[in-house]
Amino acid sequence: MNINQRAGIRIKQLRKASGVSQKELSGQLVEMGFRMTQPYLVRVEQGQKSLKLDEAAAIAELLGVDAAQLLYGTVDQEISAIQAQQEDAKAELDKHLQRLEEINAKLAKIDSLEERKSALRRERSDLHHAIAYYRLTIRTAEQRLADLSESCEAG
Repeated sequence: MNINQRAGIRIKQLRKASGVSQKELSGQLVEMGFRMTQPYLVRVEQGQKSLKLDEAAAIAELLGVDAAQLLYGTVDQEISAIQAQQEDAKAELDKHLQRLEEINAKLAKIDSLEERKSALRRERSDLHHAIAYYRLTIRTAEQRLADLSESCEAG
């Protein structure tokens, strides 16, 4: 996990713990003069966008934490962040599995509409890829949790 992903996970975790929505946080940041729209904040929380130091300091201030905590939290925070990521992945996996079941049921009923069958098969293929990704994410999180647990026990 790179530093952007780590900071994004912590921001999301701290934001949710504070009961602040992405829209509210981004609105407060915009009022402070930052170009931090909700879609941009989503990308920050996903680790796809880097934060500038002044942005990190403003977010930390709004969430009531020290800016360093966004980057260097405790092991407990790391575990919580990984567990939150794992829960998100499980929720996404469940949604994708449910949608896959729906599509499979529809495919069983459709015989004469080849064009629709083709579109559903493409979507099913995409869902298989998404499911594989979320399963890998869950396995990676489980391994990282085990590694952290071992390092905590050893230390």
